[in-house]
Amino acid sequence: MKKINRERKKLSVLIPVFNEGVNLKMMIRFIESTLGKEDEILILYDFDEDDSVPVVKKLQTQYSNLRLVKNGYGRGVANAIKTGLNEAKGKYAFIMTADDSGPLI
Repeated sequence: MKKINRERKKLSVLIPVFNEGVNLKMMIRFIESTLGKEDEILILYDFDEDDSVPVVKKLQTQYSNLRLVKNGYGRGVANAIKTGLNEAKGKYAFIMTADDSGPLI
């Protein structure tokens, strides 16, 4: 009988943002409630004035696996995702948007 490998692989959740501070407060708490200890969340932003940045910095005091990553390839979602994939430490990556979470109830 073949032994089943139940080892959990590390997941990187990539979230490109553009002024999503309001949405991130709820979204990060929701995601954190479903992740494992080894998983990570990368918030990918284009510019320092993005209102997502201070929100994430505040939440980082609660969540050690939350990372801010500035887009290094030029503005835009595609470049943010490219940056995130290069920075991700997980075996797998899951890309989601901060403003498309839908109702949580």
